[in-house]
Amino acid sequence: MSFSSGYFTDNEIQDHKKFYHLLQFLNFIKTLNNQDCPQYFLEGRRYFIHNFPLKDFMNFIPISGKKQNQRLKVLKYFRQLYKLDPIIEQLEDSTFRIFATFLYSSVYKKSNRWVVRVYIIEDLYQYAYLIILSKSFKNYNNQTDCILKLKLIRAISVKSTKKIFHLSEFIEQLKLSGNQIVKVKQDLIFLIREVFQEGTIHSTIQLVNKNGNIQQLE
Repeated sequence: MSFSSGYFTDNEIQDHKKFYHLLQFLNFIKTLNNQDCPQYFLEGRRYFIHNFPLKDFMNFIPISGKKQNQRLKVLKYFRQLYKLDPIIEQLEDSTFRIFATFLYSSVYKKSNRWVVRVYIIEDLYQYAYLIILSKSFKNYNNQTDCILKLKLIRAISVKSTKKIFHLSEFIEQLKLSGNQIVKVKQDLIFLIREVFQEGTIHSTIQLVNKNGNIQQLE
């Protein structure tokens, strides 16, 4: 079973930061070795048990600020993993099963270093949504930056060769000021160029502006 496609629609992304945190962690767990890690089975579903240094995740998603503040932010991150939406498996006759995406997580000290232990459901590794691995997408600067990157990820992750980003709708949705609009446009062009440079996509991206005007980037 994979995630329902409805799980990822904009209408259901109520908390953009929480969803972005999921994408960050999906990027990170791809760097972990699943072949030799312990496994736990619950009602026929498999969970991978990973132990890794906290600093590895901190280095993966660079966080600004003093080292102590960085650690506190990441500790809070792992305390909130349980809040991520569960996986719901619909069965016959309106019956269902609900599985936590992260069954267990903990952060503890071992030999004077912080270590993370987490049980991750196998479905997360089968997640078909395109994950952007380039540097700029590994974290976000503010709410606007978070939503912008999520919108761009969604726009370029469709199976169609036509990638469309509705720029005017995005700007109107956030009710940005003149200076903020200029900044968003600059950031968007930068991100798109980075995506092409990384070889993530090879087709054009269409920016739909006001009055339906289309600007093609490739």
